Amino acid sequence: MIHQRTLAATCVLLAACASSTTNARDHNGAGVDEAFAERSPISQGRTAGALAGSDLPARRRALRKLRRQAAALTTGKREAERKKFANEVLDMLEKQQGFAATVRCDLLRLLGLVIDDETTVTRLSAWLESKVTAEAALFALERIPTGAAEQMLARYLERDSALPRSAYARALAQRGSGSATAQLLELAANANPEANRAARAALARSGDVRARKLLERALTTGTPGAAEDWLDYLEALDPPLTRDARIKEYERLLEVDSVPVRLAAHLALARLDPNASSKRALAALADSSAAVREAGRQILTQCKDPATDARLVTELGKAKPELAADLLGVLCARSSEAALAEVKKALTAESPVLRIAAMELSTRFTDPSIAATLTAALGDGDAGVRDAAGAALGPRIAFLVADGDSDGARSLLHRILAQCQDEQVVVTALGQLAKVADESSLAVVAPLRAAHADEVRRVYVAVASDLADDDEPRAKALLVEVVENTKDRSLRRKARQALERLGVDTSGFARRRGVLRDWHVLGPYSKATAGDFAKHPFGKDLAGPITVGDRKLDWVARKTDDDDGIIDLTFLKPNTDVTAFATCELVCQRPRKVVLHVGSDDGVAVWVNGKLVHENFVARGIEPDQDRVTADLVAGRNRILLRISQAGGGFAFCVRLTDPSGKPLDPTKL
Repeated sequence: MIHQRTLAATCVLLAACASSTTNARDHNGAGVDEAFAERSPISQGRTAGALAGSDLPARRRALRKLRRQAAALTTGKREAERKKFANEVLDMLEKQQGFAATVRCDLLRLLGLVIDDETTVTRLSAWLESKVTAEAALFALERIPTGAAEQMLARYLERDSALPRSAYARALAQRGSGSATAQLLELAANANPEANRAARAALARSGDVRARKLLERALTTGTPGAAEDWLDYLEALDPPLTRDARIKEYERLLEVDSVPVRLAAHLALARLDPNASSKRALAALADSSAAVREAGRQILTQCKDPATDARLVTELGKAKPELAADLLGVLCARSSEAALAEVKKALTAESPVLRIAAMELSTRFTDPSIAATLTAALGDGDAGVRDAAGAALGPRIAFLVADGDSDGARSLLHRILAQCQDEQVVVTALGQLAKVADESSLAVVAPLRAAHADEVRRVYVAVASDLADDDEPRAKALLVEVVENTKDRSLRRKARQALERLGVDTSGFARRRGVLRDWHVLGPYSKATAGDFAKHPFGKDLAGPITVGDRKLDWVARKTDDDDGIIDLTFLKPNTDVTAFATCELVCQRPRKVVLHVGSDDGVAVWVNGKLVHENFVARGIEPDQDRVTADLVAGRNRILLRISQAGGGFAFCVRLTDPSGKPLDPTKL
């Protein structure tokens, strides 16, 4: 009883914490102990006035104090105090007409902590007649751990009230008592499906033997929810069934339609009868439910029965391919001594399904004969088998590379790329080939360039390194293709550095992509707001030094060799909660419309010849081409001005120039 009281007190106090927005002490500064000193009697005039008033904080304080008083009474032998407190709260409820509905419901719910006797249960039950307060009163009755409350719930099963009878059945189900079995049996015969279902659930949780016939009939006729009820009933029986009887009952549940019940029955049987669990788990592998099949796999994997491995091998020999694949997986998961032989046998099975499963499992073993079988399977007529073989060869190729056998690894990778179609297999093979590629790899990867451009370009970089001594022009051509076409920053940098090692001046690549690399930077200045970020802080003359606010600073030249033109501004100090400016000049032979592709960390505003053309006051990390800004350049000199906001972390910007169609414009040839 005390345990149930404690749980109820926890529920009510959690509700109080969730709804309260004021300090844990009351408005006079009195703590819980001082507040509790006022509990007998409740200061009805002041408390009722606060609960009925319009002052919401005062109402919350009064409710919170009452909840704490009620919770404090749930421990120890304090029946008289609980009864007095409950009657005082009920007096308030009955006398005060000015309480809001929410206050009435809060008071009724806390009564579940303190009511013990039949008289107060009867007074509480009167509130079941009102649609406004019925659910709160039922909440309290469900938590009162006395026979009086249970009898009251049973009484309401036989009559109409503000709540349907099914609500009282559900409350009795939560209590798990059998005192209302007769009424529940009558309700279970009700034509109303909701009432019928709630009554059966309550009967199941009671464990009352009088309910067995009804519950068993519902189970055998396939009534919705009957299997779940039967499972609850088996667990609630007191005294419990013998082990053998429980096994028999759970075995009945293996055939029901309910997936959760079948799953629970399999798991229960595995605990009750571990020596026989492998037989039942084998049947579970053929179940229509993926969850039950997975449970079967887990039970078989963990089964300690020494005959399990032999049973699995026997079943494997006569099972259909899908089931055989599951059995093979279980053998491997058990680290069975028979696993390797069965995997090798399945690698050459007639069924593609079983061959594919065996290939996926073959990566567990280092037997050299497996690699030969997998290599041969790259020529299989089934595309799925070829892809599975290619995937399974991946780890073996990694071992070859680690052992320095580049020729062997390359040969296998060429075959995989020529035969396999699976996206992940191809991508993995291209990544491995980039470590061992030579000139012969170019013809192999050529058909894959459209679908896997950057993966192929990584192979180009590897081949260029291999060709550098023997065919430098071809090596340079491959690297130039990578630098000019990839959008992968790390790949472009790697190719550019390789070109520089070959003596190539790479500064023109960024210009041809429209990257602006030469800037003057000014800052840092104080943090901007969304309202003033896009206000031009300078006059027409940008010559330094320039005063913004209380800071007088001069422009600093910054040039970047980054392929995307990223200018890192973290050299400015401080570089948190600040802004900075950057400017560059473009000279045009004629007026023209251009697009500035801007990236920034964080926000950015852009002016062209003093005119605001873009504003994006945002918190973000930098990526090239985040914002697309259209601008009109005049013949002659054009001034680009950027303002970059910074909160914390990275602080940078970049700009690239194209025409409106997206064609890059060399900033030195406008």
